[in-house]
Amino acid sequence: MDSLEEEKESELAEAQEELRAAQEEVLVLQQAAEEAAAERENDIASLQEELCRLRAELQRLHATTAEYELEITTLRAEITMKSQRREEERREGGDDRGSALSLRSEVQSGRGPSGGSGQCILVLPQGAHMIFINGLNRGAQTELRRNLKYGDVGQLKEECRTLKDECQTLKDDNRQLSERLQLLQLQRKGSNDVYLALKEEDEVEEGDTPLTQWKDAGFGPDDELTEDQRAGSYMSMTQQPRTNCRLVDASIQKNISFEGKPMTPTSWNGGFAEVFSLRDQLKQAEEKATQVQRECEGLKADLQELQGLFDCSQRERVELESELRRYREELDRLTGRKAQGSEADWTPLLVVAMAAAVLMIVPSLSRALS
Repeated sequence: MDSLEEEKESELAEAQEELRAAQEEVLVLQQAAEEAAAERENDIASLQEELCRLRAELQRLHATTAEYELEITTLRAEITMKSQRREEERREGGDDRGSALSLRSEVQSGRGPSGGSGQCILVLPQGAHMIFINGLNRGAQTELRRNLKYGDVGQLKEECRTLKDECQTLKDDNRQLSERLQLLQLQRKGSNDVYLALKEEDEVEEGDTPLTQWKDAGFGPDDELTEDQRAGSYMSMTQQPRTNCRLVDASIQKNISFEGKPMTPTSWNGGFAEVFSLRDQLKQAEEKATQVQRECEGLKADLQELQGLFDCSQRERVELESELRRYREELDRLTGRKAQGSEADWTPLLVVAMAAAVLMIVPSLSRALS
């Protein structure tokens, strides 16, 4: 009986040791799962910060585009006004040419406007040839100079060409800004898709989806959100309380950051590929966390099974101890009753009692070992 008790105690000690090792392994796996979850939270936080930065850059580009459009509109209005003024000056110049030709005919006929004599050299507008007028007095010369003062049409043409060049330059700048804006919008759209996919995967685990949150905010599934509403939703998502969101991985943030350089198709494609690479890394981390969780659940099941075996062994041990006490009491009672009997009579009774005890103990031991 002592050997059986020792064997049973050794088995219980082994079971307790295995239970302790399993508990330690479960703690290690739980810690690994928590670390993976913290890394995923950091990645999501870095993506949210990048989205906010791109949003601010897009707003700045919108403001710059509005300023350029306002300047272009102002220049167009100035060009229109100068064109109208040039047309008026051209019409007035035509009238002045008619008066000059009439004066020339008078000069050729030998008469001046006032009958005086003299000679002056005048230049007609729009590159007319030099005419020599004889017989003009001082009053006629003053009148001709006043009527022919619009000889700066060439200067106006030069200014118009300059304004056209500036307008073309502004158009080119506006086109470049529009292309850059389109690239940023495409990049933001791709980043939004990645962010919404990651947010949806994260909230599916928590029992809630981004679509439910947008419905709660008053948006339908097919409604087109304005950029201010998108910005508000992104800022509200960014400001949600998270325990580990402040610890941002510097290497990941460096990989997805464009360092404020001008966006080009090549750099945009590279950044988009980096975002998808980061998404793959997040998926791998989630798969690893899921695998660790499954292993943890399996270890918990094994732990429960070992706990059940331990409880069963404890119950059987209590039963065996109670049976041993009962048999000892029976033996003591039989020994006291037959104390005056012969030794030959007492020995068979003891043998029978021991045999009965063995018959009772062997089945219980076989059940425990099985």
